[in-house]
Amino acid sequence: MSTMNLSSRLTKKIIASKPVLEKTALAAALTPFLSWAAPAMSQGFTLEEVVVTAQKREQSLQDVGVSVTAFSGDQMRELGQVNAKDVAAQTPGVNFADAGQSMTNILNIRGVSQNDFNPNQESPNAIYIDQAYLSILPASNFSIFDMERIEVLRGPQGTLYGRNATGGLIHYVTAKPTEELEGFVDVTLGEEGKERIEAAISGTITDGVRGRLSGVTDKNDGWMNNSAGDDLAESDTHALRGKLEIDVSEDSFLELAVSYGSGEKNQAYGHNPSDFDMTTGLEIPTQGIDFYGLGVAGGDSTGYRDPSNDPEDIEVDGASFYEPELTSYNAIYTKDFDGFTLTSVTNYVDWEVEYSEDSDASPRDGIAQIIDSETQQFSQEFRLDGETESMRWLAGVYYLDIDHSTEFTTRGEIGYLDDLFAVLGLTSLADIDGDATFGQTFGLYDDVVSDFDQDTQSIALFGQVEMDLTDDLKLTAGLRWTEDEKDFDYSSREFYAGAETTGTINEIWTTSNFDDSQKEEDWSGKFQLDYFVTGDTLVYAGVSKGIKGGGFNAPTSGGSVSEFEQETLYSFEAGMKTELSENARLNMSVFYYDYQDYQAFSFLNLVPTIDNKDATVTGAELELTWHPADGLDILLGASILDGEIEDMTLPGGQVVDTDLPMAGDFTYNALVRKGWMLGDNELSVQVDYSYTDDYFSDALNTPSGEVDGYGTANARIGFGPSDGQWEFALNVRNLTDEDEQVYHFPTGLGWSLGAVQQPRWVSAQFIYRLN
Repeated sequence: MSTMNLSSRLTKKIIASKPVLEKTALAAALTPFLSWAAPAMSQGFTLEEVVVTAQKREQSLQDVGVSVTAFSGDQMRELGQVNAKDVAAQTPGVNFADAGQSMTNILNIRGVSQNDFNPNQESPNAIYIDQAYLSILPASNFSIFDMERIEVLRGPQGTLYGRNATGGLIHYVTAKPTEELEGFVDVTLGEEGKERIEAAISGTITDGVRGRLSGVTDKNDGWMNNSAGDDLAESDTHALRGKLEIDVSEDSFLELAVSYGSGEKNQAYGHNPSDFDMTTGLEIPTQGIDFYGLGVAGGDSTGYRDPSNDPEDIEVDGASFYEPELTSYNAIYTKDFDGFTLTSVTNYVDWEVEYSEDSDASPRDGIAQIIDSETQQFSQEFRLDGETESMRWLAGVYYLDIDHSTEFTTRGEIGYLDDLFAVLGLTSLADIDGDATFGQTFGLYDDVVSDFDQDTQSIALFGQVEMDLTDDLKLTAGLRWTEDEKDFDYSSREFYAGAETTGTINEIWTTSNFDDSQKEEDWSGKFQLDYFVTGDTLVYAGVSKGIKGGGFNAPTSGGSVSEFEQETLYSFEAGMKTELSENARLNMSVFYYDYQDYQAFSFLNLVPTIDNKDATVTGAELELTWHPADGLDILLGASILDGEIEDMTLPGGQVVDTDLPMAGDFTYNALVRKGWMLGDNELSVQVDYSYTDDYFSDALNTPSGEVDGYGTANARIGFGPSDGQWEFALNVRNLTDEDEQVYHFPTGLGWSLGAVQQPRWVSAQFIYRLN
């Protein structure tokens, strides 16, 4: 994107909330720390106003006392942001782990996350798409395309967004139809067979009706070198969206959207052998000795060790794939009355997925997990909002219904299970397969099939008021009452060599049946004071309460179902937003969280479990935008964090305090962009970097689950005319070719699974805009 073209777009505000009847300025969004407001080089530098909808109404970002980061569609394109992980990398205090190659997506905001991989669980950090809540955690890492902007809100948003915004939320706002004919084509070709094509067309269909059609296809070859079979990490995804805007009358408006997406990925983990600490009972990284007495130094509990030291080189024999399909229907109706506005948001989502992983991550036929899952979700929200000379108010009602079903199969090769359990001291050789010889594989399987259905219904009433106590002092108070009810039905069966084991001696696991319900009701809310020290400086301080409903643990290898309770977070936060000069903007915040009944996830003996514990979080964040010279932009963000879970019980019986998972003590991000005008064209060079400190992947702080601190740099060179009609760019992702594993999942069986970030990836991009 050329500097001059960005400048022309920045003369408009970001209109990012309720629909308007005139043409929308789609690409006019600025971020609080990514604002690239470099006008034509003969002019001075200024920071343009950013209008966001963090409080479900239009406000200048610098006037709202919420910690918000926003990205426009054009900025996302220049940063190469195509999924939630890319967005998190340039957002202080946010971490996103694609821990299961898109099946296990973990969004962490200020240390708050849900690490359970079962698809019936919801995250404490909400995902919204065009004002509609998406409850399905595995579906949160969808392809991002044709966006107007993204807003990332940090801290509890329980008043306006509900129970599952305890830690914060990400709101994706897709591009709206326009009156005039416009569109674009964005083509990226690169290494490893990379092909990404994104396109959109928009304009008036007839009087009072505008339409927009957009889509994306994105694929690449496998980049994980697999010596035991086909290379893995191959991806082929597609998505399509159609939108209509209809002027129902002079004072009412209807927006309709239909979206569809599907994909195929053959995914894989890296293999990390582990020993056991005999005192704590936790896995520790291998010590390089023959810990299990199997004749393999540094091997896992079955005697395997990956011969390669490169995380991208693997040996996996089993079928590993992820095949999702999602359809969404969304309708937003707005009507203006005398003194207030009515907004209705109606949404329906249908999501299905088939998933398989080689859980032993080795060339031996060992353990696999297979998931067949589907979810249907319906939500309806009605809001009324209005304002007087000294007060703004909003009130609403919300209903949510989620029907979820999963068939979860844990498959173990019988000879492998006999060896594994004998080495771990659970059985003796020949107890399972009848053969006392270690290392034999027979090609017969023991399957534990767990079926669980969960129906969730939630209803809420909410309201918020903002009052001007003086010209410079504002009070915000909000309250939400929520009632949740979950019905959970679970059954598990075991099949030994194809025959059901009920009543036979071949049963290895404990099978069970369970049927129960859970009903909870509670309030969330906010009380805050905002004080404008000057016209350019806002300080704020407040307390808020966020809640996330309880639920049920679904054992994936048989066993009994347990229940966990609602978690409650009390947040105390203060912040400042200021424009240091016309060329520099600084936003910062400090916060303290008091967590009651935090939902702590652990995975032991093949059983995923959430327990309620108390926890605390202390932290601070900073974002700086600076334009020190013509064509030069410097953008910085940083976060410090100290999160602690109280009284975790280790397998060895010790009761200790542990760190919150995925909560590194220090993270930062930086971007430098320099543009030069060459006649009517601009050449730009951009480098961005993000760093995450060490963190643990689970609440027990299993040593083999610790992820070393890592950083990732990206670079971009762009060239195009100042009117922005076309642009050519060369992109390099992971510039220094870091091969760190960004998530470790301790299995408790003598190895951990590692999710590896993509290698250095060079691609060429061409964008053409029809204006």
